[in-house]
Amino acid sequence: RTFGSGESGGSVHSAGIAIDALLKNRYEQFNDIHERVFKPILLSAQKYRGKLSAHQSFVENRIRKVHARCEEHKTKMSEEWNKYQHVLNRVLKLEQMQLENGANNHDNKKSSSNHHNADALLLQSCDPFLAGKAYDCAQTQYKHALTAYNEEMTRLFDKIVAEDKKRIDGIQSILIDYFLAEKAKAMNHMKLIESSLEYIKCVDKEQDTREFRKRFSHLHHHHRDIETATTTTTTTTVNK
Repeated sequence: RTFGSGESGGSVHSAGIAIDALLKNRYEQFNDIHERVFKPILLSAQKYRGKLSAHQSFVENRIRKVHARCEEHKTKMSEEWNKYQHVLNRVLKLEQMQLENGANNHDNKKSSSNHHNADALLLQSCDPFLAGKAYDCAQTQYKHALTAYNEEMTRLFDKIVAEDKKRIDGIQSILIDYFLAEKAKAMNHMKLIESSLEYIKCVDKEQDTREFRKRFSHLHHHHRDIETATTTTTTTTVNK
């Protein structure tokens, strides 16, 4: 309670009641705006945050999957290239050995024939052409995976841009609703303050003084009656 509301009457008492009404109305307005505007805004913001978190998780999972697939084909291509290099080196070494064995075993036709058949079988099992084709196949698969990766990244980027625009619009809408509610609350509070000021401006000390004197005038008259009665009694006693 304010100091003015404790007055027993007069214009100061009215001003005090106006201040009490201002404080009470401000509290009621805050509760009303909180339930009607602020709480829905908060719930909307929390829901939108959850939606953005879910979208972020979806994008991150898609990126991880596409990147993993691309890395898998890249690793496969590297393995096939290493196999091709290994086979090619073995073939070159075998050919070199054939040349050397052919020179050393020129006089032994049977032995040379056996070596030739064994080397032919070994060369057939280590055909660099087949290893090269396997590498070409792995390289083609990697290129397809890389193309799919780039296309998926472009699609996800466009989707992220679109969602970010929605995010900005959502934040703007939330902020507008919030500050419009704050503006309405401030305007209503200002009206209440102006109304209270009118009551305070109407405080009239002369009127309150007159009412005070009027309220206690009977005590003054009663005191004068007592004094008159006392004086009369004293005079009567003296005359006797």
